[in-house]
Amino acid sequence: MSQLDRELSEYLETMVEGLGRSERRRALELYLTGSRGRCQTRLSPF
Repeated sequence: MSQLDRELSEYLETMVEGLGRSERRRALELYLTGSRGRCQTRLSPF
């Protein structure tokens, strides 16, 4: 399950790539992550 979560996170990162400031991309990633049924909190590498 953790591998699937990791792969999905990588996919979401590529999906929002180039969409503006890093804070906005991260917020969109968190929104999309929450919309799949679970909340996740990660520290941003930015």
